[in-house]
Amino acid sequence: MVAANLEVKGMPELVEMIQEMGQKANKIQNQALLKAAQPILDDAVTTTAFSDRTGRLRKALKVSRPKTSGGTKYVLVGIDKGDISEVFYGKFLEFGEKSAA
Repeated sequence: MVAANLEVKGMPELVEMIQEMGQKANKIQNQALLKAAQPILDDAVTTTAFSDRTGRLRKALKVSRPKTSGGTKYVLVGIDKGDISEVFYGKFLEFGEKSAA
């Protein structure tokens, strides 16, 4: 059996560079998601699929911050389910309503 001595230099620097690359990639992913969602938001704002006499609902449509679930990163476009603002009714248009039977 032959024994060998191996000395690796620069390992802490390499680890730091890899971590920085991961952070930059995360930022680029977020920017790409937001940019890709913009045409969808634009379409939702200009659609004739729903009536918005005051224009407030269309102004309230937005792109969420990037989220992650099950290892998948995504954004939501439209009305937030938890919206309790003056345009809360938009979530009924988007998600429907449950009726008590």
